[in-house]
Amino acid sequence: MRSRKVPIEIGLKRRFLAECDYPEDKSTARCWLWKGKMTGDYGAMSIGGSTFQAHRVSYALYRGQPRTDMVVDHRCRNKACVNPDHLEQVTVAENARRYLGAAKTKDDKSRTLDDMKVLEIKKRLRDGDDPKEIAKAFGITVKHLGKIRRGTSWGHVVLGDE
Repeated sequence: MRSRKVPIEIGLKRRFLAECDYPEDKSTARCWLWKGKMTGDYGAMSIGGSTFQAHRVSYALYRGQPRTDMVVDHRCRNKACVNPDHLEQVTVAENARRYLGAAKTKDDKSRTLDDMKVLEIKKRLRDGDDPKEIAKAFGITVKHLGKIRRGTSWGHVVLGDE
């Protein structure tokens, strides 16, 4: 299926940024999480009566119009991310290769988590909840929880106040 060109309209960047959780300095190191409408695991944005994937809108706004025969891949592997520095235009075949490669390298504990669960874990850690209880609630080990706390695992997921 061919993707459509993103229509760039006046005020689109302002509307786009209003739906993102990004650092004030617009740091490129961490993910900018989409807070708006979601279609499955991906952010979605309405433009001119049509819905577009938010990461493709980001790419169009910051990098230029993506080719319609290419996909915009999340190098960070975070489908809710719209940080233009985490996005890259690739072929469908390359995107599938990367996806399968990422799935093979994740350990079993990582597969039980997603960005929203890790965000909740980090909030509970910040609030002083018992690490053993948190680990049990999310089906992970206390050792893995420590890696999340230190940022050596899931480091791309950052609380807004970190």
